[in-house]
Parts: sequence; C-alpha cells; structure tokens
Amino acid sequence: MIINLIVGSTNLVGLYYILCYKTNLHQSLQIIFPMCASILYHLADTNHGLDGLYPLNIYSNQLLFVDRFFAIISGITCLYKLAYIKNPTQTNVFTYGLVGLVGLVCLIISERDMVSQGFTVGKYEFLFFHSLWHIIAFNILCLITINH
Repeated sequence: MIINLIVGSTNLVGLYYILCYKTNLHQSLQIIFPMCASILYHLADTNHGLDGLYPLNIYSNQLLFVDRFFAIISGITCLYKLAYIKNPTQTNVFTYGLVGLVGLVCLIISERDMVSQGFTVGKYEFLFFHSLWHIIAFNILCLITINH
C-alpha cells in the first residue's frame, strides 16, 4: 500500500509547474487531467504484487484505461506541438526527445512483467523505475505545455 502512495505521489510533479509558472486554464487542464488519472490509477494498482487502496482497487482495470487514455492524449498533444515548432534547433526538441527516451526505458523496465509471461518485476524495482518514469514524463509534458 505504501508503494501505491509513493508511485501515485510522483505524479504531483505537475503541480509544481502549475503553481510556479503562469499557466492559463487550458495549460493547467492539460497537466491536471493526466496527473489526476495517473494518481487515481496508481492508488488502485493491483499489478506488480501491489494491493492497491480499498475501494479504488476494485476499479483497478477501469482506472488503468482512464490513465492510458489521458497519457495517449497528452502524448499526441505534445507531438503535435513539437511538430509545428518553427525552429527546432533553438528550442529543446532534441533534449525533450533524448530525455523522453530515457523515460521510456524506465517505463519498459518497470512494466516488463506485464509484457513478458513468467517474468516478474519486484515491488521496489517497480517503485524506483516507474516513479522515475512519472517524474521524467510529467517534466517533459509540463515544459512542452507551458513553453509551446
């Protein structure tokens, strides 16, 4: 249960950007919706040997789809914004891409047991790599949302 709380709380990185930068309502919602969906799912998460928090854990599968929906929408929005940058060499497009790849590696490591049959990811390995994924993903999402 503590692992659910820690992994869920790593999504709160988005609050830093909302509170410290002058975000308009549209930018704030682009950060808040995926952040809340991910927090709710990770509090309910029963994969990776986690128990989840009752009563959210009853809806773990449904919350997973909500989390994925907002993650996909956020990714598409970021790619759309990056595709229409006039001068990509003066922005951090390449840095976003490289850091994003590191984040995806962390995600793949933390989700290996969901892809490969018979393979298990330990709770603490999941805690470390998935939390790192959240921190990287929300930093990139927020930077692109606010700056572009």
